Amino acid sequence: MKSSHHYQQCKVEFSQNPTRRNGLTSLLITLMASLAILALSATSARAFTNYLANPGFESGTTAGWSMVPPWTWNPITSYCAVQNTNGFVYPSTTVHVAVHGGTSAVKIWGYNQNTYTTTPGLQQTIPAAPGSQWTADGWVSTQVPDNMRGNSAGVSELAYLRVLFLDSTTNYNLPLANYTSQSIDTNTPTGTWIHLQVTDSGNMTLTAPAGTAVVRYEMIFSQPSTAGVNPGGSSYWDDVQLFNTSKPDPEITIQPAPVHKIYGQTATFTVTADGLSTLSYKWQKDGADITDPNAHGVTTSSLTLSNVTTAMMGNYTVTVTDTAGPLTSNPAYLTVDDPGVISITPPLGQTVAAGANVTITVAAAGSTTPTYAWYKNGNPLSNNGHYSGVTSATLGISSVTSADFSTAYTVQVDGGLVSAVNGLKVVSPSTNLLSNPGFEDSVI
Repeated sequence: MKSSHHYQQCKVEFSQNPTRRNGLTSLLITLMASLAILALSATSARAFTNYLANPGFESGTTAGWSMVPPWTWNPITSYCAVQNTNGFVYPSTTVHVAVHGGTSAVKIWGYNQNTYTTTPGLQQTIPAAPGSQWTADGWVSTQVPDNMRGNSAGVSELAYLRVLFLDSTTNYNLPLANYTSQSIDTNTPTGTWIHLQVTDSGNMTLTAPAGTAVVRYEMIFSQPSTAGVNPGGSSYWDDVQLFNTSKPDPEITIQPAPVHKIYGQTATFTVTADGLSTLSYKWQKDGADITDPNAHGVTTSSLTLSNVTTAMMGNYTVTVTDTAGPLTSNPAYLTVDDPGVISITPPLGQTVAAGANVTITVAAAGSTTPTYAWYKNGNPLSNNGHYSGVTSATLGISSVTSADFSTAYTVQVDGGLVSAVNGLKVVSPSTNLLSNPGFEDSVI
C-alpha cells in the first residue's frame, strides 16, 4: 500500500496593513489559480470533463454528494448545508453568505464529539482504472462570524481536500493512495476564497495505483474538540473539480485528411496514432473492407491507392486498435476528377518578344484519351500556319505579334468538362524583358 500524504497547513504571511493585506491576498489567489490553470493546460490541449456532479451547488442541495465515512450515522444535514447569497452566516442576521461563483456554496461544520477530533465532509466516488491520471482542486473560505477557530489547547480547525484511490472493497481505512491539498486554518483571512489543489509531493497529476477501482474526492473539515468543548466554526466550499487527464488509449493525434486527385494519379491517406500497447490498423471504404488490388497498406498507418478511378471515390476510415480496444478515425473523402487537368505550362503565362515562337502545353488525364480544343478570348482557334496543335495538348503560335496578346488562352478538355487558362504578353524586341531592371521603385 502506498503511504499516505498528509496535509500541510498553509503558512502564508500577510501584511498587517489592511489595504496592503487585501491586495496581497488577491494577488496570491490570482497567482495560485493561474498556476493551476497553466499546469492543466500544459498537460494537454484536450477539453477535460469535470467528473463531479453538482460541483458549484447551484442546485441548492447536496445532490450527488454523500458524507465522508465514518461520519455517516447522522443525516447529511447534521454536518453541512447549501446556502446562497440571500442567506446569512450563522448566527448573524446581517452578514450575507459569500460565494465563489454563481449564487450558492456548501457549508461544512464539525461534529460535536467533545473529546476528540472529528473530520466530517462531503464526498463523491467515481470509477477509475489503474494507471489513470487525475487532477483535483476547489475553492474554500472561512466567513465571519462562524469562522474557523482553535480549541482550548490552541489547536486550529482545518479545511482541506483529499483524494483517495480505492480497490473494489472501497475500504476507506486502507486506501491504495491518499493525497491531500494544503489546508486553511485560523490564520487564513476571513471572507477570502482560497484555491486548494490536491498534489502528490507537489505534482498536480494523481496517478491511480495498480488495483484501483474508484477515485474518491473529499472536502474535509477537521474540528479538534477537547475537554468537552467544541470550538464551533465552519468552512464554505464552491466550484470544486475532479478531472480525468489520462491520455486516451488508443489516441488518434492526426486524423486522415480528404484527398483530391485526377484519374490515374496516386492517393495517400495517413493517420497518426498513439497508445499504451502495440497498435494495429485497418482501413475501410464506406464502412466496408478494402479489397481493391490497387490499395496498398490496408493494415498500416498509411493507405496508398494507385491509379485512382471514380469507382474509388468515397469515405475512407481507419480503425486503430490496441489492448485497450478499437478507435475509428473521422472519415476522409477521396475525390477523383475524370478527366482532370494536371498542369498547364508555363503556369503563370509568359511575356515574349514579337517574332518569337510560343507554345502552351496542358497535361490532362482521364478514363479515356483526352480530347483538346484551344480558344483565344472565347473564340475557337484553327490550324492555319500561325496556330498549330489546336486540337492537341500543345498549342503552337509562330512569329507572335501584338495581336496575339491575351490573358485568356483556354483549352477545353473532353468537350469542356474541364478547362485551363493561360496568358500571353507580346512586347517589342527591344524591350527589356526584366521587370524593375533599375530597382527604381525601391523594391526588389
